[in-house]
Amino acid sequence: MWRRRVTKKMEWLVGKWECPDGFSPVVLYIRKTKHGLSVRAFDRRDGEWFKISNVKWDGEALSYETFVPLS
Repeated sequence: MWRRRVTKKMEWLVGKWECPDGFSPVVLYIRKTKHGLSVRAFDRRDGEWFKISNVKWDGEALSYETFVPLS
């Protein structure tokens, strides 16, 4: 389920994010840390956690790099 609201604009990102129609098996977990935001990603289809790096919050947009390990 796409979700809700660490400054006011950042707050709505925090939570568990899933595609509402089940099209994508990826689940994102976004949480606030003392350094900003943390992102974790999981593929329900094969049970793998993605490798997330370079998480950045510029006050307007959240960006990060994702590496998906080959099974």
